[in-house]
Amino acid sequence: MKYLIFLFLSVIVFPILAYAKSYNPRATLFMKDGSVVHGYLRVSLHDVYKDFKISETENGKKQTYNNEDIDSLKVQYADGQEAVYYPFQFAPEPNKKINKDTYLALISFDSEHVKGYCMPASYIRSSSPVPSNNFQSYSSKTAAWWYCFEVKDADKPIVVFWIYIPSKKPSKYNMKDLKKALSLYPGVYETICSRGITADQINENPLMVLEILEESLQ
Repeated sequence: MKYLIFLFLSVIVFPILAYAKSYNPRATLFMKDGSVVHGYLRVSLHDVYKDFKISETENGKKQTYNNEDIDSLKVQYADGQEAVYYPFQFAPEPNKKINKDTYLALISFDSEHVKGYCMPASYIRSSSPVPSNNFQSYSSKTAAWWYCFEVKDADKPIVVFWIYIPSKKPSKYNMKDLKKALSLYPGVYETICSRGITADQINENPLMVLEILEESLQ
């Protein structure tokens, strides 16, 4: 059995740190029309929805580009690490409709039958107004990552199987969502459980799920 797991831990860690700081990494944008744009990324990819902004100089005028119009986006961070993001669409669950919007994701896993994606996202935590904080409500935003997969040549949508939030401990709901995501592939979730793999272990390395899925498809 052969598969390729992309070693992008440092690529994930650095943007999370940069998320809280003012930093504009270099970016190269490859458009579907064949043109190439060089410049600086002017938004955290964790905040990207349908489009993002690039400027020719680090603090120059921003130009907006739609996710659906690009082939790929290469980002170079200050420590020399590079990451390539690709446009993709996904379904929240196997039997749900594909989201009509186009997002950006890293390719994190590629094997004979399975392809994995890692999408930058945000986790927003809000507090309700209570007497102890003078009836003020607060919200905080941190970086998060959505892990998705597709089975090649299966005519099935890309599906979210795990949401990684560095500041949040995984719960039983993560495992429930994982079970739904794997529902079209009998025995895979059961194998995970029979091996005693916990939510904490998956949270440390979500790609282990795709390794087991690939094993089941051999």
